[in-house]
Amino acid sequence: MAGVLALLVSLVTSFLSFFLGQALLGEHRTTIGADNVLRAVFGGGLYMGLIAVFSMGWRRCCARRCSRSASSCPSSR
Repeated sequence: MAGVLALLVSLVTSFLSFFLGQALLGEHRTTIGADNVLRAVFGGGLYMGLIAVFSMGWRRCCARRCSRSASSCPSSR
């Protein structure tokens, strides 16, 4: 459930960032319908979301390993 939330928040953040950035660019702006722009904005959101999901998975994996043995946790070295 947290992974889905992370993906949704990152996609919303990516689109909001795009539209805010375009509002600030004035005459140099582009549109969401221009070549590859929608794909880039969606890809940026997907990238942020997947990084968050992978981070949550790594943290859970590391927490399980550390609960068994403190010396096996990568952060304890």
